[in-house]
Amino acid sequence: MAEERPPIAYEILPGKRPRKNESSVTTYGALRGLVAIGLYLRLSLAKTTAKAQSEALERQDATEAAKTEGANVTRTYCDPDHSGEKRTLTRPAFDLMVSDLKAGLIKGIAIGDIDRLTRRHGVLELLIEIYEANQELADKGKAERLYWYCYHDEEDERAPVDLRTAEGRREARKRVDAAYEEIQVMKQRQTKRHRQAKKAGRMVGARGFGYETTGEIRASEANTVRLLADAVDKGQTLRPILNGLGPISKAGTPLTHRTVQGILTGGRVAGYRVDKANKTGEWYGIALDENGLPIKGIQEPILEQDQWLRLRKIYREREVATERRQYLGTGTLRCKACRKNYTGNANRTWGSYNYHCPCGSYLNGPDTDRYLKLLVELQLSQNPPGVAAPVPWPKQAELEALEADREATELEMSEDPIGWIRLEKAYVKAAGKLTLERREWLKAHPVPTALPAEALVKRWRTGDPEIMRGVLRDIFSVIWVTKAPGKFNPDWLSPIPPND
Repeated sequence: MAEERPPIAYEILPGKRPRKNESSVTTYGALRGLVAIGLYLRLSLAKTTAKAQSEALERQDATEAAKTEGANVTRTYCDPDHSGEKRTLTRPAFDLMVSDLKAGLIKGIAIGDIDRLTRRHGVLELLIEIYEANQELADKGKAERLYWYCYHDEEDERAPVDLRTAEGRREARKRVDAAYEEIQVMKQRQTKRHRQAKKAGRMVGARGFGYETTGEIRASEANTVRLLADAVDKGQTLRPILNGLGPISKAGTPLTHRTVQGILTGGRVAGYRVDKANKTGEWYGIALDENGLPIKGIQEPILEQDQWLRLRKIYREREVATERRQYLGTGTLRCKACRKNYTGNANRTWGSYNYHCPCGSYLNGPDTDRYLKLLVELQLSQNPPGVAAPVPWPKQAELEALEADREATELEMSEDPIGWIRLEKAYVKAAGKLTLERREWLKAHPVPTALPAEALVKRWRTGDPEIMRGVLRDIFSVIWVTKAPGKFNPDWLSPIPPND
């Protein structure tokens, strides 16, 4: 960076998820006689080296240019590896800069180019609103005018971008609109290239584990794939192998069991073409031809076809077994002390499971589920749920009378449009008030669900854990659990019917 003054503070601004290059804010000392402003820097993608990243950020530096206009950069806000176009992407440094601008910690903004600031109108309008509000106060002598700097080439015939003037704001909107359209065209071209590459069998996007981006086998990773495949094929545990491998994933982190499953069951290691658009069926995630059969890719297979099919079968059977071991009380058992739900957790050491509460209490899983089944069986056999009648809204007649009066008056005032408009406004206001009251009342008095006993018995007899959990929730809205030491005691459970 061109700034030679040593910073007095440097802070990392982590986002919602970890990034290779995190956002940051650097604070410098103020200079007497100069307006304290903020400098915003952004990179669309992380540069491959620290030197390349530093050079890209330096090209956006406007510190010296702002100094010539009587401003001093006291805070530098940097968002590397952050898109300026994605609507859902948060930029921690940008958000902090806006907050500092509103709070008066900085008296303006300096940027190298408008597309570094944003490529979306919503973000631009947020800043325009701040500058327009400041201009109104400054014209009345109630505030100092905010500073603004954006590089403008003297040979450029377009108007300079300046959020302090109406012409500058119009130019900013034009530039952001052009930048947004440019991004959309680039996306369309990229999508077209990906489609063409898929048809040709070439790899697109991120490389798969075990392969280069060109489709050639990466020997070290391919050997790891074969080692893990042999272990799963022989029924061996993967934990010792994974611990010995260390951080070898594409992201430089240790492989997990879930990651290994995705690698070994994915079509790439068997030589098939991968297509994320295929999300269902036997050939999940694999490109299919017109006959629904997998398409061969240009890459050489790492695993033999018969072994790859065995691995898919092994993992598929594991998933089926996991689906069968679902906890009956999930969603119904609730701790009376902390008012939070119990969740089922497998105890692989003992081959069983428990229900755990966030506040620390727990219940023995099999004993609890057996008791819950007895409760449901008893309820269905001796006191089956009936069909509960809904409670009517007390003001329903008032709303119907208002609607009837409006229809009758509409006929009488067919020749008086002005009177009809006044009537319509009055009706909308009165009806809107009643409708809002009805909505709030229905929230507090939900309509009871019809629970025919025969349908519940039929659903319960299916034996499907998911369906049985639904029947349990239909019969009992909640089962309170008293926090107590020990593994299980029926006296700790207090089932509450839906209407109570």
